[in-house]
Amino acid sequence: MFFAADLQSQDINSIISKTESNYSTLKVYLDSGKVISSYYKLASPHKSAILFNTAYKQTGEFNFEFYQLGTVRLNIVNRDGNNKVMKYFGSAALEVQSFALAMAGATGISSGAAIMIPNLLMPGEIKTRNKNIFHSISDAKLEASELVNGRSCYKIMGKEDMEDKDGYVRIWISKADYLIRKIETDRKVRDFRVKTSFLFNPYSLKVENKELFRFRPEREIEL
Repeated sequence: MFFAADLQSQDINSIISKTESNYSTLKVYLDSGKVISSYYKLASPHKSAILFNTAYKQTGEFNFEFYQLGTVRLNIVNRDGNNKVMKYFGSAALEVQSFALAMAGATGISSGAAIMIPNLLMPGEIKTRNKNIFHSISDAKLEASELVNGRSCYKIMGKEDMEDKDGYVRIWISKADYLIRKIETDRKVRDFRVKTSFLFNPYSLKVENKELFRFRPEREIEL
């Protein structure tokens, strides 16, 4: 006989498994999104926002572009079909020998957005402590479903650090397509806290736009 907790655990495992499988088998993935970070328990609490675009093909092409709202500093990690990796972090275009290294460089300055979805699209290609966001949490629970941009979503909550009583991770997954629409984290950083919201807007195109995958540094921001 199953108890409610056992059934919930089964539901969470099924949702996570379907989501991971869905991303890893996608032939093309496109999104635009935003990261909003709120720094608090500080003398001067403040916020910052980063906008980003992701373009991915299962054949290897990849382009991730992002910039901090209020600036014109564009940052890019690009990999073409011949596995040539280029990066542009607002100063000079450089070829990088390792895709994982380029993504590691982008992770910090993108507030983690660079790896959230790519870790699911390309399991094992990006070297991080955890395989993906799902593997960073424990004590996961399924909360009441919620709408995100009009889409009904499963809502999973868990802990990254069991000793941090105020810390948490929440993940909203669309019931229609098992794509993540939102991630929210609350973490302790030294003597202050950071609440971060990642908002994802996946989309598809009827006609392929090759410009989304081309390395285009030193241009006006059009994200």
